[in-house]
Amino acid sequence: MKQTDELIYRASQEIDSLEEFFNLGRDCLELLGDIDFAPVSSSQYQNYMLPIVPESGAHLRPVNQNLFVTDAYELDFHRANFIRLTEQLRNIRGNLDSLNGELQQFIEKGLIVKSIYTTLQAIGCILDTSINTQASRKNFGQRFEDFVKVLLNQLGIANADFALKIKIPAIDRYYRVLPDVIMNASEKIRSSRSVFDDRDTILSVKTSSKDRMKLIFVDRFALKRILDSEKINYIALYHNDVQRSGTKNIRSTFVPDHYLVFCYVFGDLPLYYLDPPIISKDSRFHERIKTFDTFILHDIWDC
Repeated sequence: MKQTDELIYRASQEIDSLEEFFNLGRDCLELLGDIDFAPVSSSQYQNYMLPIVPESGAHLRPVNQNLFVTDAYELDFHRANFIRLTEQLRNIRGNLDSLNGELQQFIEKGLIVKSIYTTLQAIGCILDTSINTQASRKNFGQRFEDFVKVLLNQLGIANADFALKIKIPAIDRYYRVLPDVIMNASEKIRSSRSVFDDRDTILSVKTSSKDRMKLIFVDRFALKRILDSEKINYIALYHNDVQRSGTKNIRSTFVPDHYLVFCYVFGDLPLYYLDPPIISKDSRFHERIKTFDTFILHDIWDC
């Protein structure tokens, strides 16, 4: 119990380096070795398992076993390659042809997503053992945001997280936007608290799409009107879109019809997931919903 409490405390604090993230994730993964995993009752989600704490019977977050590495030593190996990859990406800035064969294989085997997903999900599972479930959810969301920031720093991409308060002279009022991250891959951040420069990109970093998706579309639309600009880059990064349903099943929190309507009314919004919703395989979402490694390897360098 003492070890679990120590990990919960560490997972509740700001993390400012990739090494610290991976160290915490590894420690959490080792502690999860004593936890039982129960299969999900629905065949639709047969690749997910539900962790159960033996002593308390507490039910933790669903785990996608196709993405989750259970061996801590294997995670160590992936961590080394992931950090090497980020260091090279910082220099080559999207020119993947110059990567060596080992890192090319690391990418092709989907190990970028597995490394990140395992690290964060192990941390999340330990946080779920906390008595204060609301605090654990908030802390996990904050750690996901921390991870994106330290990743951007590791890649040498300028970023900031200040709130925007844009004045609308025509009505003498202000419009407030609360970006999780503002980034610029090609130069420094151009925006300030009172001015948004459309050369920058706004990132919304959330655990799932049920958190503020509508507001993303509205914020982007409002900024376009206020700034008289069609070039407002807004990107949503999500961890996953599944949650428990009862004690033996899970369900998706992604609402495809709402998303498609928002895209129709306000224009397409790219979504990137560590663990994409099952419906993302549908042709309607093929170009709209992408994996997190696509963002890191390709799309981020155009922001």
